[in-house]
Amino acid sequence: MVVRINVDGEIANYDYSEYSGGKFILKSNDKDDIIVSTPLILDDSFKNKDFFVYLFAKKDIKESDIFEVHCKDKRSSWARLGWLIPIISLDSNDHNFADNPHFLKYAYIGAYKSLELIGDSVYYKKLQKDVAFSFSDIFHESSVVLVVSKELLVNFDKFEIERLYPGLISFGYSQLGTLNPDEITLIGNHPTGKVLKIEAISEDINNYKLINDLLFHSYVYEKKAVFKFFYLYQIIELLIEIVYKNEQNILVEKLIEAKEDLAKTKDIIGDIQEYMSEKKRITLLIDTYSKVTKNDSLNDLKSLCNSFLVKISRKEGCGFDEYLYPIRNFIFHQYKDFPPELSALLDAVVVEFLDIFPLLLSSFSLSNRTR
Repeated sequence: MVVRINVDGEIANYDYSEYSGGKFILKSNDKDDIIVSTPLILDDSFKNKDFFVYLFAKKDIKESDIFEVHCKDKRSSWARLGWLIPIISLDSNDHNFADNPHFLKYAYIGAYKSLELIGDSVYYKKLQKDVAFSFSDIFHESSVVLVVSKELLVNFDKFEIERLYPGLISFGYSQLGTLNPDEITLIGNHPTGKVLKIEAISEDINNYKLINDLLFHSYVYEKKAVFKFFYLYQIIELLIEIVYKNEQNILVEKLIEAKEDLAKTKDIIGDIQEYMSEKKRITLLIDTYSKVTKNDSLNDLKSLCNSFLVKISRKEGCGFDEYLYPIRNFIFHQYKDFPPELSALLDAVVVEFLDIFPLLLSSFSLSNRTR
């Protein structure tokens, strides 16, 4: 593999040479060797196996935040996909996984492949002239490597890393891009235990890349609560557009079946007008097309939204469309009147709003809607 590294302000190409005695050696034709060291006794027995490796970032991550990543397999059972390993964990042997034989195999792949990912599309530190470095000398301390075994992918119908992004964001992991991770404002839920269970975006959602753009390129770096709310609500609008198109298809089929039955035709036309309402489509999205209401994930959001509505002299709501939609209208249409003292409360609303998206996006299904 070829590694492109900025050393003393000059981009140079290095070839990976070998791993020996805790040292990854990178060689160049006209530069001194670069040695990247780790105190871990890594196991390179997986070096000839195939893996996908991705770089993420998480604010305030600790070296002990090492997790197995599990996703739903073909049988809808939780199955291991790979490991999430903080870069700083590669520079320490003081964490609980330092002697874990399975971790050490994945850590080798993560260390080796992370060097291969250095380039113009990810943030890394500009190196001063030297020959010996740690991984934290090269990568930001918030960087995390996700190692996915291709062997394990046979357990899954389809693997698209992008469909896991909202689930990862809910735990505070954002895609490592070119911006300094210090700019990240996202703080996600902390996992319990040592397994991270990630729900994938439903196959019925085709515009998931636009959803990820809103989350990764905008939301995770945004400081103002009103704009965070705006980005999340844009995802709701994308989803209710899918709902609207599906409802249209159902009603068109009913119109064809009704034929010359004028009474039925009149009722169906009335339904079409009803489904043009954004509030109606929001209700269908939450209550019918997804399974969000089947657990307690909305309770805290509802309570905070109603607290916010009271503060802006609006009526409290019972359904999702009644307590979230009015906040959307206030922010969209009366932003100039937004009381600065409510920013903290809206921030709390946004945290709970974000929290519903993994289940909302994973459980979304057109087949949930019966005629």
